[in-house]
Amino acid sequence: MKILKNKKLIILYLIVVAILFLITQILPRLVHEATTTTVLEYGEISVNTKTTGYILRDETVYGTSVQGDVKYLIKEGILVKVGENIIQFMQTKPKEGEKAKKSPYDDIAENLGKAMITSGINTSLRKGIFSHFIDGNETYFTYANVDKITNETAEKKSSKVIEIDKDKAVKNQPLYKIADQSKWWILCWINTEDASKYSEGYKYNIEINGDRVEFILDKKVEDGKKTKMLFHTSRYYKDFAKLRKIDIKIIVVDKKGLIVDNKSIGRKDGKPVVNLLGKDGKFTLVRVSTIETDGKKSIVKENMFEDENGKLINTVNVYDEIEKNIN
Repeated sequence: MKILKNKKLIILYLIVVAILFLITQILPRLVHEATTTTVLEYGEISVNTKTTGYILRDETVYGTSVQGDVKYLIKEGILVKVGENIIQFMQTKPKEGEKAKKSPYDDIAENLGKAMITSGINTSLRKGIFSHFIDGNETYFTYANVDKITNETAEKKSSKVIEIDKDKAVKNQPLYKIADQSKWWILCWINTEDASKYSEGYKYNIEINGDRVEFILDKKVEDGKKTKMLFHTSRYYKDFAKLRKIDIKIIVVDKKGLIVDNKSIGRKDGKPVVNLLGKDGKFTLVRVSTIETDGKKSIVKENMFEDENGKLINTVNVYDEIEKNIN
């Protein structure tokens, strides 16, 4: 009898647990799915593309063809004018019996070739941003060469950028560069499907290491399975002369405001509307004006807006209740 009683208690316990689970887990979901309205609240929408970008600049590298001592007079990232004192360089000779030291920058010097200036290096020969960061590809990653740059070659040539600020220089060593800050570019490749979001001549914010810089899309062309895109800017970015290969986020939409699910937006007489639930429990079609959309949600104007004829139209407000799916 005692065993039978325990079995009944266990069964009763399981039934209670099942009922509690139904009440706390299943029922709220069913009620939520059955709800035909939603309350409008503030939120944000974002449309962007993440990819790898390559910085293109108009820049000149300066170096030495002889061994010597170097004293830098300008700090990294400073704008210099023509004729400004940049470094103090004094040629030195190897000690008797000492072999000339081999440059650890031979690859960079070889890539630059005659493009590396080795005369008149103590003073600035051009205006621009002074930098110690050099990769040897300063003559490849340029606007003039952009049509010849492919995704594959960009990846191969984007070697590590090296900081050169030693006080001793060896033969054929780059010393510094000066880069034109008045206009610079970012070259990238993205999926062709994503490229349809972008239009030539339009402005876009590009996020680089957490900082946003405004660019203009110069051109986009299909390149195999991807689309090649070139952006330019004249805006200041503190590390623009240091970097070559970068992770970027190209932003199409990034806004905050009153959010409406696109399933809640219908049309009446060609105008966008939502079905607003009134205090009397009845629905009324109310016009809305979309500011931005990500294809699933939209930011709309609130309280009232001016239509194409200059007429003020009453519209939705935060915490208004509208029909979830108007169609």
